Amino acid sequence: MPSYDFRCRQCGASVTHHFKTIHAYSTATPACPHCQSTALTRIINGVNLPKQTNQHHFANLSSQEMLGVLESGDQRAVNEMVKQVQQTTQH
Repeated sequence: MPSYDFRCRQCGASVTHHFKTIHAYSTATPACPHCQSTALTRIINGVNLPKQTNQHHFANLSSQEMLGVLESGDQRAVNEMVKQVQQTTQH
């Protein structure tokens, strides 16, 4: 279940919202449980990646984990993941 962290621009509270799917997140309007404001800013936290155990470790990630790599902003990791996924689909 994807969870997303936010900071409320109204009261400053940090909150985590859980969604059943990425689609549910993309269509939701999350609100602060403290002040009910919908003025939330998404907080991108660090992404946990598994240690490299084989050549195609990124290709073995779930779609949720791959989304985390994409959202991490780590261009090196994104490039490596795309390269490895392409290699596995060409074999």
